[in-house]
This record gives sequence, structure tokens and C-alpha cells, in this order.
Amino acid sequence: MRNASLLLIGLVTLASPVRAGGDDDKWYYRWFGDPALPQIREDEKFLQAAKMGTDVEALIGYLRSLTPTAVDEQKTAELVKLLGSSKFGEREQAGVDLIALGPKAIPLIKKYLAGTTLEMRVRAERCIKELDKKSPAQTSAAVVRLLRARKPADGVKTLLDFAPHAPDEGVAEEVLEAVYVLGIRKNKIDPNLAEAINDTAPSRRAIAAVLLGRFGDDDQRKSVLALLQDKDAEVRFRAAQGLLARGERSALPVLVEALLNAPRAVAERAEEMLTAMADKSAPKASLGSDDVARKKCHAAWKEWLATHAATADVAKADLGFPLPSVDWRAREAARQFIEFALKFDKKDREALVRLTDIPFYQPGQRTIETREQWDEEFSRDQPQPEGLKYKYDIKKVSYMTDYLRDATQAEKDVMANLAIAQTRVVFIHLEIDFMMQHVSMTMPVYVRVTGARGRLFGFGTPTDMNVKN
Repeated sequence: MRNASLLLIGLVTLASPVRAGGDDDKWYYRWFGDPALPQIREDEKFLQAAKMGTDVEALIGYLRSLTPTAVDEQKTAELVKLLGSSKFGEREQAGVDLIALGPKAIPLIKKYLAGTTLEMRVRAERCIKELDKKSPAQTSAAVVRLLRARKPADGVKTLLDFAPHAPDEGVAEEVLEAVYVLGIRKNKIDPNLAEAINDTAPSRRAIAAVLLGRFGDDDQRKSVLALLQDKDAEVRFRAAQGLLARGERSALPVLVEALLNAPRAVAERAEEMLTAMADKSAPKASLGSDDVARKKCHAAWKEWLATHAATADVAKADLGFPLPSVDWRAREAARQFIEFALKFDKKDREALVRLTDIPFYQPGQRTIETREQWDEEFSRDQPQPEGLKYKYDIKKVSYMTDYLRDATQAEKDVMANLAIAQTRVVFIHLEIDFMMQHVSMTMPVYVRVTGARGRLFGFGTPTDMNVKN
């Protein structure tokens, strides 16, 4: 392998972009769910295959069925406690009763597991696994996206009611996107969104913080400024994100502190925003994968803050506000990687590095374990072979959980320690003409989505391969 282009050749994953013209290139069509987008059609087919309705009434009804009441919360708390009963029969029955509550119990079970015993956590995980079968996160994500596209009058309230009970981070971001689209129209903010700034649920405060920080009036902006001191890290981050998009520099220290003290997912999003804003002045230190690297990253950005806080171009932290959906970012990462790789130029090297994660898995080849190995691969200059013709088409984006059902054991081992909510598999149909042969196949590409970007961390085993002379 000499460069990124030969990486793809070696994997027989070469293609050229087949770009739709016209409306497909309009940012608001891609971000706000125009019905013509492939994602919307895929969601409709997915729900129809599950024998679910795709009209507004059915979509709202589904989300409400996953939104627990106060009675549900109390019942779940009692049953989780009984998972640790000294009586075997009570422990067993508590598990049965939790499953009987339905998928709406999943986030509640997770909520009440803090500080419990190992046996209680094992029993709870069994319940969650069983409940997931009845309502996978992919279903909730599809429902939220279609609701966004249908634009019902009571959509914002339904979504905010559901927000604290989103089954994973990916669905939570879809909810934010949908509230963004439905809650702010013609410079008017939905009353339900305005009220959420004072909600007791951190997830609702977070949604309100980022959207009111960016689009709210002066009084609402003052309320968001107060949330920079919120006890919840996600709320602080979202408040900073919204205020920075408005040009409020006082939010910068919140992002820097998130690098050290926030949960990993929040820290990564903060790093993305800071890096995009700092541009060429960004420190070289990154979060890395351990506490030592994280502390060095935080120290480097504190130093940067002292020098650049007053002059940094905060507009660059916008990153497409608030953020395109997880599936869209996964598609974009796969598309950009292939386009950069096939037209490889040394000046694109940094862009390619930022589109990849380490370790990087390759079927039948070595795993690239370090950035130094990537540097070695990209530092070699090898022109694209003459006569090579290629094209590609992104067919679909799938949740990793669905992909792993039929995956090889090696692939399952690779994914064992990943945050499934942040990962997607992008299926790319490839056609290559080279040396009198025509090769076609479908290549699964692994993408991890955090913050504003998706990053490729490997390729799966090609399927539907066909070679003609």
C-alpha cells in the first residue's frame, strides 16, 4: 500500500462519486429531511417492514408509547431494587415484571442501576437485551426522522416529552435535530421549547440551551448563560455550543474544561468544536485514549485559551448548527474518504488523517494500530494506475447492532468494546474497471461518529462480489 488510493485498490474498494445534481446539493435538503432524500425512503420502508404506520398519528403514538409516566418511573425503581432481593423468586419475578413494562422501561432501568450490585446489573442487562428486541434504537431513530419530515403541530411537545427516554446517544441527537427543525420556524420559537430551559430533565434543558442560546431573544440568552454553570456536563456543553454560535466568547472556558471533566462523548464533541475554531493555531495534543493524554490535551487548550480567547474566530465553531444527523455524518465521512483517497494529493493528507480513527481494521490485511503507521503509509507517493476507472454509490447506513447479527466472529471481536450508539456501517456499492476486468461489490465501511465528524475505523468483508473479464 503506497497511499490512500492504493489502500482502496488493495481492498478492491475503488469508486468515483456519482453525485446527484440540483436539490441534492442544497444544504437544507440534506439537513432538514426533504422527503426526496434516500434516508426518508429507507425509514418508511423500514417501519413498513416492521408493520408500523408512517403517518403522523402512528409516529406520535409510537413515541408516546416509549415515554414513561410517573407511575412507570416509580414501578421501575421498585422492580430494579427487587433485582437485588435476598429471595431468588422475587429476583426472578422482578425481571419478568420489568420486561412486561415494555421498551419504555429501558432508560429507566439504566437510570436506577447506579450503585447496584454485580448480580443486579447482570439481571438488568438481560432485561434490557430482551426489551431491545421489541423496540430497537433504529426504530426510534426512524420514527423521529419521519416526524421531523412530516412537521406535525404538536411535534415539539412529543419530542421533548420523549427526549429523556431516548435509548441511546444517536437517537438523542436525532431528537435534537427534529426539535431544531420543528421548534424554530420563521424566527419564532415554539413555547414548549422556550419552557424547557427550566425543565428538571437535563436532556430537555440541553436541547433548550443549544437552540435558545443560538436563536433566542436577549432574556432567553441570559437564561442560557446561567446554564454554563449547570450541574450536568451535557447541559453545559450545549449551552456553550449555542452561545458560541451566537458569538459569545464567555462560553469558551466551558469547552476547555469539558476536555478534562466531562464524560468522554461530551469531551470529544468539545474537542471537535475547539479544533474547528482554532484552525491552524490548534494545539497538537489530542484527547487520546487514556487519562494521561486527556490531561495533556486539557493543559494545551488552557494555554491556547489564555493566548487566543479574545481573537479566535468563534464563527468557525458553528460546524453546521446544531449538527447534521448521525447517519448523514456517517455518509459524508465515507464519501469524503473515498473522494480524497482516489484523488490523493499530499496536501490532502491531513484531511484524510482526520477522517480516520485508530485502530483501523482491514479484512485479510494488517490492522493499522498507530498514527505513526498512518503517517508512514501516507508519506509514500504513488500515482494512481493508468486506465483505472471507478464509480460508487452509497446504498444505505445501518446500525452496528443490525450489522453484527450476521457478522463474522472477527468482526464481532473488533466491535466488542465500541460505543454502539456512535457507530454506523455505510454500505457502498463499488464498480471498478482495471486491467481488462470489471469488478462490482458491496463494501461495508465502519464509521464512528462523534461531534461534528464521522471517522472511518475500518472495512468489513465485501459481499455480492462479481468479476467479469
